[in-house]
Amino acid sequence: MKKRSLLLIVLSTMILFTGCNQKAKDVESAGEKKTENEERWILENDQEVIDRVTLEKIEQELEKVDQLESEYLVLMPLEKIAHTNYIQVYNDTVVENEKSEEEKFHVEVCFLKGEEDDFELLGKDNLTEEEVLEILEDYFLNRKIPDTGDWYLVS
Repeated sequence: MKKRSLLLIVLSTMILFTGCNQKAKDVESAGEKKTENEERWILENDQEVIDRVTLEKIEQELEKVDQLESEYLVLMPLEKIAHTNYIQVYNDTVVENEKSEEEKFHVEVCFLKGEEDDFELLGKDNLTEEEVLEILEDYFLNRKIPDTGDWYLVS
């Protein structure tokens, strides 16, 4: 009797495990499989972390920052790009640092300097939503960092 109970437990576990694997395969085949680019990125705002990143999702989240529905937006590659850790965006309307209704975004790029805890942030103020979207799009799609020659040291 004990052998039968043990066998039933083992079989139930195997069926459950196999079922979970099949469910994962079904989800992937149903068109929900992550693209290579989605797997390499994390998008974060002040309310959530988004691990299925698409350009459309970046645009939606940037619009939330524009409308002050989110305080910030961080786009982080899981694999470093040209010694950068992330790009983050703020709406400077909150701190009354905007130049105009259109030129109100602050962007920072985090550059790693040797060790993990050693970094510097370069920032730029008074960017338009279109300029910010171009920076994020280049970073996300082309793995290209913005030209920070005229940016200032934040920290």
